[in-house]
Amino acid sequence: MGTPAGSTPCLLTPKPGPANRFTAKAGQLSLVVKQIKGHTDLDCVNSKVSDITDFDNQVAVTHACTSSSFGFELKSGKKYFVSLTFVQLDSPFTAKGTLNESCGQVVDTIDATNLFPGYFIEVE
Repeated sequence: MGTPAGSTPCLLTPKPGPANRFTAKAGQLSLVVKQIKGHTDLDCVNSKVSDITDFDNQVAVTHACTSSSFGFELKSGKKYFVSLTFVQLDSPFTAKGTLNESCGQVVDTIDATNLFPGYFIEVE
């Protein structure tokens, strides 16, 4: 299967083993919230990404955030930790959404049990 012409290629590949660990290709990563039931928003004040390549000297990474998207540039040879915060004000115990890469790949499911996920990304 390839990437259809005009569409965005997927950058993330899930790693086997523990959840929320990915290898990635360098490029502009764009994550989007897809509404499934109720309403899920990103909390941009409390969502961030850090370059943890040198774990003892972690650096905040410039990112873009809206209530429905989060993005930043993945650079070759770097390791990142993405810490996101979601809010579900309408029906918080039944609301459900997914966090998708802009290519359409589902990265995670967001519900009342997963409002503060963290993701480890290692770029090739």
